[in-house]
Amino acid sequence: MAQRRMFSPEIVGSEEFKTMPMSSQALYFHLGMDADDDGFIQPKLLMRAVGFTDDDLKVLLAKRFLIEFGNGVVVIKHWLIHNMIRADRYKPTRYIEEKNSLFIKENKAYTDRLQTGLQSGNQMAPQVRLGKVRLGEKESAQAPTKNPADIAREFFTKEH
Repeated sequence: MAQRRMFSPEIVGSEEFKTMPMSSQALYFHLGMDADDDGFIQPKLLMRAVGFTDDDLKVLLAKRFLIEFGNGVVVIKHWLIHNMIRADRYKPTRYIEEKNSLFIKENKAYTDRLQTGLQSGNQMAPQVRLGKVRLGEKESAQAPTKNPADIAREFFTKEH
């Protein structure tokens, strides 16, 4: 873990951050100081040691300053905005599965893959149903369908 941590004024100076209770703000700073080099931490031990409550953590989760995983691990959403660690000092997180479930947006903020609309591999792709063929019907009895591009071309070539 690095010996120095930084916090971006863009994040901690925002209205969303400053309107949180002081105890939630302080918890955020403590988590930022103790997180690993990818921004992951198990907050419960730190919270007990310093005297923070579950409500302080819930505020940070509700305001999306932290992203929670089902195993008690959280990641600081804006970690990559706050900190850039030199490659020779960087130690990868031990929470590989959790990190792989995240997506890094253009602004360098972590987000859930499901929040971005990307599939994590556990969901089935939506099935597209192009047409319906009834059992017992002959194909020649069905009316031919038009291509959507042909329909659009016909619509725009008609004089209105």
